[in-house]
Amino acid sequence: MSRIHLSMEDVGRTRMHCETPVLVEAVLAVGPLRGDGGRGGENWVRRARTALAAVPVVRSDLEGTQRLAPAVLPALLEASGPEGDGVPGPVTEEVRWALSVLGCLHRTVLAPVGAGLRGQHSTAGGRLGRTMNLSGVLAGLESLGARVHGGEGIVLSVDDGEDRQVSPEGNGLVLMPSVFLEDAPRLVHWRVPRADDDDSVRTVLLFPARGPGEHLDTLLSDTASGTPSLGRLLGKTRSVILARLAAPFSTGELAALLYVSPTVISEHTAILREAGLITTAREGNRTRHLATDFGLALLGRGIHAARTAPHRASRARGRRARLAESA
Repeated sequence: MSRIHLSMEDVGRTRMHCETPVLVEAVLAVGPLRGDGGRGGENWVRRARTALAAVPVVRSDLEGTQRLAPAVLPALLEASGPEGDGVPGPVTEEVRWALSVLGCLHRTVLAPVGAGLRGQHSTAGGRLGRTMNLSGVLAGLESLGARVHGGEGIVLSVDDGEDRQVSPEGNGLVLMPSVFLEDAPRLVHWRVPRADDDDSVRTVLLFPARGPGEHLDTLLSDTASGTPSLGRLLGKTRSVILARLAAPFSTGELAALLYVSPTVISEHTAILREAGLITTAREGNRTRHLATDFGLALLGRGIHAARTAPHRASRARGRRARLAESA
């Protein structure tokens, strides 16, 4: 439980910022992508995972990015929030790597539904703004799922899984909506060093943007995944598998990339093999699959380009893995 100690100055300086940075939403989207999407998000998660299988983002990238969220969120909010200039300041190599993963996640999964995200942010901000205007700031904070305690000062309790005591130190709270938060707000609190040694404090409360009965499956129903025309011909999962097999992959590797069981992969690769789109060969205990020239032609790729691009992506994944091990 995070406890925010508010002065009357903090209450008076609490303000809304409805333009939640897209990469902040990408950070918060990692949780549903690694889980099941929560209530009403199962279909969106399935579509998003299929889309991610076509780009060089793997399960370990999502795990690493989620682990680095406490360091990544302040960097993003400082750069893109209401007091930032849009340019992240000095960050560690790990955070820089996480930002690159989040950029890929945004382009692949969130950019196609950017208008829907912005619209939901605006709707949630308007809803909270009306509550605050009619009933006051503290009533608005309670409507987000936070608990306000009186007594010696004002204490705002946020059930975000943390155990900490923070104070905005007269700078107030910045309230930002997130489509990917479901049940409770999330507190982000950090200090910004200054040359005069008088650090400035930032306190952002991210709150769920979805109203009653609103689910990811309906709000984000237009998420693009795979190659649309090829997906209609082969099915979305088989089209993504074929795109991946411009370079050889084993059944287990494909299962990990697409978040499905090896049995499901075997069923799809059997159909692709019967159609002459891939070949399959045994390498020790592994079964490796590779697209045929006919399969590459169906993808609309030049054979040389299709063969070399995945190897470049594979080398990039190896560099990221070595960086993570050395950190």
